[in-house]
Formats: sequence, C-alpha cells, structure tokens
Amino acid sequence: MTSWRIRDFHDDDLDLAIPLWGDPATAGAAAAFGLSEIIGAIRAGQPALVAVVGGNLVGSAVAMVDRDHAWIMRISLAGSWRNQGIGSALLEALENRLVAQGVRRISCLFADSEEVGVAALEHRGFDVRHGLNLYEKIESVASSDIGILNEVGGRMLGPGLWEELGGMVKAIEAGIPKMRIEEAAARKQARIDAGVDAIVGVNAYRLEKEAPLATLEVDNSAVREAQLRRLAQLKA
Repeated sequence: MTSWRIRDFHDDDLDLAIPLWGDPATAGAAAAFGLSEIIGAIRAGQPALVAVVGGNLVGSAVAMVDRDHAWIMRISLAGSWRNQGIGSALLEALENRLVAQGVRRISCLFADSEEVGVAALEHRGFDVRHGLNLYEKIESVASSDIGILNEVGGRMLGPGLWEELGGMVKAIEAGIPKMRIEEAAARKQARIDAGVDAIVGVNAYRLEKEAPLATLEVDNSAVREAQLRRLAQLKA
C-alpha cells in the first residue's frame, strides 16, 4: 500500500494545489470561500497543510484564524485517494495546529452536496447545526473609489461580468501571475547567489582586475543645438 504523509503547506505547493481547489469534484461546487480568498489566507501565513504521496499533492486543508475562533476554509482530496483516512488525518493535524495557536472554536461551512470535508468532520466529532442560512451581500464600490477610477481613465463594469469570465482574468484577479513572476525571480536569484546558475562576469569567470570601461556621455543640449544648426543649413 502506498504511504502518504501530512506536512505544512510550502510556497511551491501552490501550482499543484490550485487545480485541486478549483475542481468541484475535489472541493465542492458551492464552496463558501473562493480561490482568491484561500490564496490570500495562505500568503498571509494562515494554517495550511497538504497530504503528499511521493511527489504528488493529493489533499489539502486550509484554515483562517481570528483570535480564539477558526474557520476551516477548504478541505480538498483527490478522488483516487478518498476513503483512505487522509481527510481525517488532514483535519486532525490542522486541529492540532489551531489548538496550539489558542483556538477554542472551530467552524466549517459546507454545501449540502459536499462529501469530501463532511466525512472527515463527522469522523472527527464535529457537531452539525441545522437550520442555519448564509446571508451574503457584495457591496458596490464606494463613490470615492469611483473618483479615483475617473482620474486614471477607468470605468465601472456591470455586475456579474467578472464572474462570467474565466481563465487568465480570474488568475489576475487572484494575483497569481504577479506571484508567479516574483517566485520565479526569487528562485533564479537564489540559484545565481548559490552559484548553481553561472553567469559569466557576474558569479563565474570574473577577472581579478577589471579593466576600466570607456563610457559615452551625451550632452542633450549640445546635440539639440547641433541638430538645429544642421536643420537651419538645410533650409537655407
């Protein structure tokens, strides 16, 4: 039987975790917390764990702590690894971390059709509170923000437009491309600093004594005057 292990979420787990979070089959079609909120919580240092098999990420659990109260934002598990105790193990490890941080109340909001997290919650002894309804309102942009949009030439888009768009738009909204560029740049710089990637003249094959380089300094005023004189000669 293939063994799996639970560990803390690492920055380089994000690429593998995003498809897991975005798949309704692994995280529920009506998740209470969106993808951008989960990524934001992780970047803010909120508790997050993953289950791995070899080099594959097969499950994850993310929470958000507010003083002594924590919300479990998402429990995701790859379909081929369900019913093997991974979900309960993820939840138990997450509980231990939350309790260590002083949390005394742990809540989780799932849709009625949710299967992945519900089984783990029931196995861990969570109580279900029936008869509760979730009320939610998305506030419009404040008038002061609209003034800023006008100053930079922007405009307000119709309600629901962003939700109808997918692909790169949602990725940009979640800040994923910017984060990927920053991570790639940091990894590259670390490899250069460690000497793994050799750049001639920077961290490899440097001369003991660098020869002085001749530099050209351009006097813009002089260049402009010379061009004006040439233009006057052509017109003469």
